[in-house]
Amino acid sequence: MSSIKNRIGEILQDAHDYMEYRNRVYSQSYVWPESRAKQLRYAFALFRRNLNGFRDLVYYRLKSRLNGFLQLGYKKTTNLILDVGVIDGGIMFHHAFSTYLNAEYIGRGCSFRNNTTLGNKEVNGEICRPFLEENVFVGPNVVIIGKVRIGRGAVIGAGAVVTKDVPPYAVVGGNPAKIIKYLNPDKD
Repeated sequence: MSSIKNRIGEILQDAHDYMEYRNRVYSQSYVWPESRAKQLRYAFALFRRNLNGFRDLVYYRLKSRLNGFLQLGYKKTTNLILDVGVIDGGIMFHHAFSTYLNAEYIGRGCSFRNNTTLGNKEVNGEICRPFLEENVFVGPNVVIIGKVRIGRGAVIGAGAVVTKDVPPYAVVGGNPAKIIKYLNPDKD
């Protein structure tokens, strides 16, 4: 039972961070409710509308018999496919169309745009997958493949192909991805 409680907590964290994102980007002023019942209603509203792939994230988090019950009324989409070892709370999808995430780990606060692939690569018989630290922003049409580590606060520019590690707070772009500049970590 505590496992379901933990998963519900992760879903509520995702919903909270989604609300905070909307406040920041769209100058809205939603306030996260203190009541657990109101938090659940807010999360369910996001789930029903499937805003930015939230429904698929909920199905990923639950990984249980509840999924079958929920899918009777709310179908899982095929626009967002998650095959991740661990996803910390607060992950955000923007236009989650054609997004496939096959990663070892995705840290809290990571943000993904559409048409993005995090893929595995076999090296000497070992399946190697990307590892994303916290608060990584991944632009649209990005490919990150193999055993690469993307550092905290990094920005992966639109259309980048990443096959090597990216340091914390680096902005990378191109094919193959190259460092364009570094961000100020004090603003993270």
